[in-house]
Amino acid sequence: MAAITIHGEKFTGNPRDWKDAKTEIVTAIANAGCTFVMDAGTTLCQLAGSGDASELDNDEIAKHFEDKEWTTQLLSIRSQITKTTLDTKCEEYQALSYQKKTQLRNGKIVEWFRQANTRVIKALRDHLLPEKAEKGGPKTAQLRQLFMTAQMTAIVDGEHTEINLQTAESIWTMPVVKLWADILALFEGKGRSGSSSF
Repeated sequence: MAAITIHGEKFTGNPRDWKDAKTEIVTAIANAGCTFVMDAGTTLCQLAGSGDASELDNDEIAKHFEDKEWTTQLLSIRSQITKTTLDTKCEEYQALSYQKKTQLRNGKIVEWFRQANTRVIKALRDHLLPEKAEKGGPKTAQLRQLFMTAQMTAIVDGEHTEINLQTAESIWTMPVVKLWADILALFEGKGRSGSSSF
């Protein structure tokens, strides 16, 4: 998976510039094959009523994502990952037992989701946060709080052992999905002026 570059001008942190920034972000993430971030993050934000998704009950979230057929979407993503990362027709793969094939496929899927988290979070951080010397707009401090956590730093640095198959199945627990939901809540959530519609 290649690095993700979000084109267009670097975001100012000003809510009036969010709509254009969001368009550039969504395009870049889609082109990188990581639409699950936008889809699941938007779903999570909407479920929270455009507020703080961390206050939602896990069972309620699970039911909502089940209703949105996340399991079917995950099967499609898993299939795409397997096709692009494994040569299932090669002799070495064919010689493996069913259990080993499953382990190998699952390992590739986890690796792909880990890389997706690292690359999307890094791309979002690089595009949305101004350089340290720059002040940024009125939402910059809140954006920094979202990105400058121990978890986000570790993921960008490639330390993401907490992301596993269970995280993919419960996509709302994936760090990059929660981050996108939080960003949407910041700029489009309840009581936000100049917010764009979902």
